Amino acid sequence: MLAHVLLVLLSAAPPAAEAAKLAEAKAWDDLYLKYSAVDPAQYAAKDRESIGKALLAAGHGLEGSDPVLALSLAERSAAFHETSAAWLLAGELGQKLDQNAAAAKALERAVVLDPANDKAKMLRADLAFKEGDLLLAENLYESVPEGSPHRAAAQSGVERAKQARAADTERLAELHKIERDLQQKRTQADKEVDARPLTLLDVCRVHAVATCEAIKRCQPALAGDVSDCSQFTSACMGITGNAPFSRGELENCRVALGKADCSKVQVGTLPTPGRIAKECEIFERIPSGKLGPLAP
Repeated sequence: MLAHVLLVLLSAAPPAAEAAKLAEAKAWDDLYLKYSAVDPAQYAAKDRESIGKALLAAGHGLEGSDPVLALSLAERSAAFHETSAAWLLAGELGQKLDQNAAAAKALERAVVLDPANDKAKMLRADLAFKEGDLLLAENLYESVPEGSPHRAAAQSGVERAKQARAADTERLAELHKIERDLQQKRTQADKEVDARPLTLLDVCRVHAVATCEAIKRCQPALAGDVSDCSQFTSACMGITGNAPFSRGELENCRVALGKADCSKVQVGTLPTPGRIAKECEIFERIPSGKLGPLAP
């Protein structure tokens, strides 16, 4: 019975007049405790406005000494009676507490409710600048009109945002130049590699690894515990001479072996990869015996 009575008392909505009295007495903590969990819908519009003003006054009263509680009071004020002033305070305190995402939303809402709230615009612009959204910052600074007490600071902000954007553009151009230079060097290096004669030693090594990988894929029992196919390239030592085809043709053969039908990948076909993949018929151009132990 006692628990039920306590629940009724705790859940009862305190009168709006009490909020004003607590605010006048600067009893900020008591004010928050009484109205922190109350549903604003329980009150008439006039009472919600009164409570909202009291909560906002409490928020301003605590913003210097207890910004965390002050932020909660500002948000509760907006819940009771949404005003640009309540969201402005919430945005200011959110920034101080490094709650930038919430602060941004609060400041944007403050501007929506009062497009003439230049302080909210400035704070949102400062936050955008800090987070690197320079275009948004510049636009917000520029939206502060002539005659506003924030106009001088806004103009300074416009210049800072433009300078930062110009610096970013310059850095980006430099990065693109570096990337182009690197690409040109890679292209030149590839051309130099392609210009060098393809040796039979290179062919043997590619053949050894590609056929090993094909066996591992198609005949795992036969491959056993082989983990590194490059170990088989040692069989290519001593092979000399140049290949009668290009590096591109050899690469096409290597790729084809990696996709070949496993029914064609047999121990007996490995020395003659042209029997496994059409792209590998280039091996038939190599004179008999030139690939050493890997020759047919």
